[in-house]
Order: sequence, then structure tokens, then C-alpha cells
Amino acid sequence: MDSVRSLTKQSLLPDQIYVNIPAGPMKRHPERSYDEIEIPLELTSLTPLVHINRCVDDGPATKLLGALRLEDNASTLIITLDDDFVYPPELVASLAWEAVAKPDDVLGVCGWGMLPMWHQVGVVPAYVPYFMRPNGRYVDILQACCGNAYRRGFFTDVEALAVIPPVCVTVDDVWIAGYLRTVEQRRSALISKRLDPSDPPWKKEEAHSSERQMTLSSYNHEHQVHYKCVQALEAKFQRRWTRNFEEKVAELNKQVG
Repeated sequence: MDSVRSLTKQSLLPDQIYVNIPAGPMKRHPERSYDEIEIPLELTSLTPLVHINRCVDDGPATKLLGALRLEDNASTLIITLDDDFVYPPELVASLAWEAVAKPDDVLGVCGWGMLPMWHQVGVVPAYVPYFMRPNGRYVDILQACCGNAYRRGFFTDVEALAVIPPVCVTVDDVWIAGYLRTVEQRRSALISKRLDPSDPPWKKEEAHSSERQMTLSSYNHEHQVHYKCVQALEAKFQRRWTRNFEEKVAELNKQVG
């Protein structure tokens, strides 16, 4: 509920807040069912601003795919967020303003670029600090946890986007960014403002627990899941994902030559 509460307190209130809750068996734990989850009364009381969307389980990408299947106006701005963060009150307004200024780009608050590696790791994430983005900056991948903004019209083949290779399920940020870059020719850009989300109290307590297991992020890095997803995406769409650093090198060579 923490993330939803923070959305209801935005300086620019969204026209609609979709809370995507899958129905039926869980994809990763089919022995369990989403139908057993009790929806908080606080959430249902926020109707009509908040719409509880019982939908298909697309894994972490459900937050985007659920909205894409409900909206069909190409100009609609869809902002995706995670359900375990508290978001700053200026987030929606800032992303909406940037979306007007940069109408052709996917926008986000935090993200990273892929750096080349000569060994089998393939790519290494290079996160972009704020002092390196005073006017924004292009990156390869936007992190959904911080908040990303897309126009509905950026996605011309939702069903192709929804057929996610198994290796990409836990790194939906990579899958979505790669689809947009290789299929839709859309670039990802960071905005300049510092609008990082914060952890709710329960999450801070969980982080300090001695019983805390390896995080999903740690697992993905250790097992090179990001690069494996890039390979799977390029194989599926039969197109190479042009890295941001490659375009910069090409531009420099053009200037020198």
C-alpha cells in the first residue's frame, strides 16, 4: 500500500492508477494462487482513482503489460512503478513534463549503460550518477523501480512484448528496454532531477534481518542474467541491440574523420 499512498499524494495526480493483480495460479509458484490473496479494504476504498486490474501473470513485467492491454490511445502516458517503494510527490509531474519536452524518448529516473567486456560476462552495468546528467542522459536500460514513462504508442506489438524468454523474466527492465530499442527504435533517457524512491519502514527492517537471503539483484548479477537476456532478445527478434556507447564512439569517429 505504501507505493499507492504515495501516488495519491502526487502534485500532479494521475488520471488513473492501475494496480495490476494477476488472477489464478502464480507463474513461478503454480501450486499457489493469486485468488487466495486478500485485497486490503484501504485499496478498494480508493476507487475510482485506483482501479484493481485482475490480469494475466506476466511476472515483473505485469506492471507495464497490464496497463498496455487496458489503454489504446497512442498519446496516453503510462508511468510504471514498483509496489515496494515510496515515491516523491513530484515524480509524476516531472516525468509528464519531460515527456512533453522529449516526445520520442522513453524516460526514467535511474538507469544504466552496457559496457563492453572482453571476457564471458559480456556486458557490465554502468550506473549513471546525478553529476553526469545535469541535462539528462541517454542510457541503455531504465530501472523500473525508480519510475519510467512511456507513451502507449511506443508499443505496436504488445503480444510480441508479452512473450518473454524465461531468462528475461526476472530482468524485465532489460527485456522492455531491448524491445523498445530493437523493435520500436526508441531510446531510453534519464531525466536530470533527483527523484529516487525511498524504502517503506517494513522494507528497511527486512533489509537488516539476519535471515535475509540473497536478493534477486545479486542473483542476476552473479549468474550474468542481464547479458543472457540481451542474447535471448537479439535471437528472438533477429536484430542486434545497438549499445549507447557504440553510437557515441561512431559519433566521435565521424567528428574526427
